Amino acid sequence: MKCPACRVALLTVEHEGIELDVCATCRGTWFDAEELDLLLESAGFEDCAHTLDMKLGALAAHPPPSPRLCPRCHKKLEEIRVDRPGGVVAIDRCARGDGYWFDRHELPLVVDAMMEGAGGPLQKLQDYLAGYTGQKKDQR
Repeated sequence: MKCPACRVALLTVEHEGIELDVCATCRGTWFDAEELDLLLESAGFEDCAHTLDMKLGALAAHPPPSPRLCPRCHKKLEEIRVDRPGGVVAIDRCARGDGYWFDRHELPLVVDAMMEGAGGPLQKLQDYLAGYTGQKKDQR
């Protein structure tokens, strides 16, 4: 699979039994369908996983197309804009439901904004992925 942002091959890494596809260049992460739910459940947010997917789906009622392509089906992704204190975070979603693309550091911001503070523990994932992308922890 290729990165939707910079078109280089994605690395497949495992985090708590969940396979994730990450880009070593731009440090973004692709979540196949259901992987985002599994990640939230592994972080202790069993009740939040389905709710987050529903909230993201509601925001995608009339999403503008993204210039990026889905790494699975190669069709244009949809841009979902999540309002949060300090601005808007735009993530990309496959219109066919193949998954979500999060640019570097977007996942905790989106989860915090939509789940009222639940994203803090997901920083553990960002730290874990930093080891695969060559990012130093102090460069967050």
